[in-house]
Amino acid sequence: MIGGLSYVFGWWGYPVLWLLPVYVFTFAADIVRVFCEHSLTVADTVADKTIRLISYISNPVERQFFSPNNMNCHIAHHLWPAIPYYNLPEAERIVRSMAKDGGALRWRNSYVAHLREYGRWIGNGRPGL
Repeated sequence: MIGGLSYVFGWWGYPVLWLLPVYVFTFAADIVRVFCEHSLTVADTVADKTIRLISYISNPVERQFFSPNNMNCHIAHHLWPAIPYYNLPEAERIVRSMAKDGGALRWRNSYVAHLREYGRWIGNGRPGL
């Protein structure tokens, strides 16, 4: 593959057409998802006292890029790690119906919206610290 892409496109073919997309759509997207599922816009001393179980009810496009295989069902995944990915949405529905006011469990609507909110929080000097 390296030789073929180098022959057809030049020396830049393999890194640009293979390594860059793999990095952007697997490694980087996964790191963003993990960050969003564990970050809170409060001081670390406050956040460390929580269990940080956060799931996302995001749109199909966000799920495709940030959380394929139902990884947006973060709460169910941590409560029952052995559940297969295709059963996570049902487990998440059960947990959500049983959660009274949410308590320590949180559901957010969008990965991108949380990143914007976190960016504003950082930009405002991290109020509450």
